[in-house]
Parts: sequence; structure tokens; C-alpha cells
Amino acid sequence: MNSKLIRKIAIDFGMTVLLMLLMAFELIGRAAHEWIGMGMFALFIIHHALNWNWSKNLFHGKYTVFRLLQTISAASVLVLMIGSFVSSILISREIFSFLPITGGRAAGRSLHMICAYWGFLALAFHLGIHWNTMMRIAGKICSKPSRLRSLILKIVGVGIAGYGIYAFIQRDF
Repeated sequence: MNSKLIRKIAIDFGMTVLLMLLMAFELIGRAAHEWIGMGMFALFIIHHALNWNWSKNLFHGKYTVFRLLQTISAASVLVLMIGSFVSSILISREIFSFLPITGGRAAGRSLHMICAYWGFLALAFHLGIHWNTMMRIAGKICSKPSRLRSLILKIVGVGIAGYGIYAFIQRDF
């Protein structure tokens, strides 16, 4: 496995962990939430830099249904991440408190909540679209194919998706 692929995997894993922490605001507190959010945004930028070829080829080649879904997914995530970042500046009490921003906190909070929750769904969809790619990479990391490991990973994937649907309904998204 080449070093660029290892960096991509590490960045994607890091973003997944940070996303889970960001969604646990009550557990981590405001200051940690803001710093973790900035870390997430930095990893998001690095993720796009590492996947520049995808962006560069956006208007080249044939669009299949799958490619269209990937593009809509990526565009949605991009818009929602930018919305989260901009709104975080408006409502920041820690990192951006030095900025002379007066007013707009209520609108910023509403925008932040909308972008955060819809962004969570869009990121889950984005991750789901790339699940087979992740499984292929996991298969390359492991030296021998294993039906049991494959079954366990499929069960984990279905479990994560199932919990996401459950949480979506429980939290009245």
C-alpha cells in the first residue's frame, strides 16, 4: 500500500472519529467542541487536497447513476461543511471570540444546527457510497481472504446503518 493511500485512510478515519466526538457536544463541552470542529475542518481540507484528482475530473467522462450519486453526495457535504464552519464563526465563544462580531448568534446557531445534523446524514450517506472501496482496502491490508472477517465487516456495516436509522428516528430529525 502506498503512502498516499495510507494518509487518505488516516485522514478519513480521523474525520470519522472527530465527527463522533462533535456529535457528543454535551459530553465534551463547548471549548473542546470548537477545537475539534476546527480539527475536523482542517482534515476536511486535507481530504479534498488528497482527492484533488476526483475534483479535477468532475466535468470529464460519462456520468453513471453511481457517479451522479457520488457527486451529489460530495457537493452536499461540501456545502454543509462550509455552512457549519461559517456558522461556527458566528456563534464561537472560544476560538473566534476575538472577532468583533455583534449579533447574528441566533441565526448562526440555527444555521449551525441545520448544517450539523444534515451534514451528519450527508456524511453517513457519503461513507455508505464508499463502503465497498473501504472494504477492498481492508482486504488488501489483510494478507489472507477470510469469509468470517468479511461476514463480520458486513454485519458491522449493517449494524452501524441500523443504529443510524434508529438514532434518526429517536432524535426526531
